[in-house]
Amino acid sequence: MSLNKNPYIEPFDYLDGYNESIEKLKNKPEAIMFDSLCYEIFLKNVHGIALMKELEDRILTNALYAPNTPNYEISCVHAEGMRQTVRFIKSSATAHDQRIKAEVNKK
Repeated sequence: MSLNKNPYIEPFDYLDGYNESIEKLKNKPEAIMFDSLCYEIFLKNVHGIALMKELEDRILTNALYAPNTPNYEISCVHAEGMRQTVRFIKSSATAHDQRIKAEVNKK
């Protein structure tokens, strides 16, 4: 290792990978459109925020079915699908929010 180039003291761009993923998403407007809709509904709208809170309380944190329910195994798969949907919508809204913040900080 030369004395002129020390990788431990060189600045590191932590947003480099994030900026690359933003550039890749610019070619996929349908993904950005879905994220934008989730952001507008669940992070900007008062009723959407309340709905997301209810979804989190009712679906993400509670057990939806009791073990003695008929067809319990199928019900568990159904419930996990609902949980995954809520998580996906929430992560899409958060991703768009982070994208907006990154664009503001880039300027």
